[in-house]
Amino acid sequence: MSFHVHKTMYNASRYANLGTKYYKEDNVQFGNAGQDAWAIYQFPDEPVLAVIVADGHGKYGHIYSKLTISKALESLRKVTTDLVITKDYQIGLFNKINTYLNNFMIHKIGGTTCSFVIIKKEDNISKVYLSYVGDSPIYVKVDGVVQLIGGDDSWDNKGAIERYLFHCKKNQLKPKRVIYSRINAIGGQDYSPWGIHGVVPVYDYDMETCTISLNYDNYLKIARLGFPHGIQRLEKYPTHKETHNTHWGTREIDIADPGYENSGWGNTLEGILQMRTSIGDYHVKNDTPCDPIFKTYSFESKSIFPNPIQIGVMSDGWDDLGNPYQVIDLLNKTKEVDTIQAVTEYIRTINPDRHSEFIDGMNFKHDDTTAILVES
Repeated sequence: MSFHVHKTMYNASRYANLGTKYYKEDNVQFGNAGQDAWAIYQFPDEPVLAVIVADGHGKYGHIYSKLTISKALESLRKVTTDLVITKDYQIGLFNKINTYLNNFMIHKIGGTTCSFVIIKKEDNISKVYLSYVGDSPIYVKVDGVVQLIGGDDSWDNKGAIERYLFHCKKNQLKPKRVIYSRINAIGGQDYSPWGIHGVVPVYDYDMETCTISLNYDNYLKIARLGFPHGIQRLEKYPTHKETHNTHWGTREIDIADPGYENSGWGNTLEGILQMRTSIGDYHVKNDTPCDPIFKTYSFESKSIFPNPIQIGVMSDGWDDLGNPYQVIDLLNKTKEVDTIQAVTEYIRTINPDRHSEFIDGMNFKHDDTTAILVES
């Protein structure tokens, strides 16, 4: 086998009642942890690996994610490697699973994001063919450089919002506004940003061109760092002090430095919808279409003494812990020590005041955390 695979999975304490089960066959491993589900499928006798992570949400999210993995594995067992790497196959697979879940789970509130990654080894080159629905990140590390290559379909991504506008225009829907919100502030107040009720849009829309621009005046009304740094993110962003007339009077407040205005402060859609795209969300399908994205990459180390190319596929509970470099470094540490120990030491180093938001004893607190790190 041309791949080394490292898995780490914890279900959050609030999903502990959903149970954790893993299964292993000759060429496939799969299972579910809380609302997350995952699979690793090695194509027999070929240097081709499939990695899938589904992150469920809503009351029945654990069922949506488990069924998504089940249907994907059912398809992988029947498909050739020449077909599995194509856009038609991957996009078609997502749409078929979405239709199946809409019919099978009717009247069941929930859905799932999903990242579907095919890694093909050709000599010293790792070719990656991936599709994704939602914000479960996919990272790659080559020669010390880490980049996000998939799973960026969120309300913090301008390109994702513009895809939403095209969706609305095509289907003659009136688009809702993206606002700053902190609806998942664990242990904190119930923020309708700083007591501002109603819609405070972050972006202005041009529906003729389906483009957006930051509404900086509105941003200043609600921008504020400190707890909880957006929705759940542990990462800190650079800020400076400015005096402004705010909702709560003339105050000196922390404002993001130029270039960081859109860095995960907690964007959500009007109506507190977090998901930009989702599989199976029939009850909010106008705002969360399946709408999968397909991408291809080719990676080759240029170093004289190359390290393995690393590809990380994970649920979004992991990227709450930091930027891509921090997350990949943290995943590498979990190869040597227990995951909870590694994350505990990491949080206490960079932001100790927030440790209790993420870790509860020997459990993750804020979200399920599933990650599969492939070295090729």
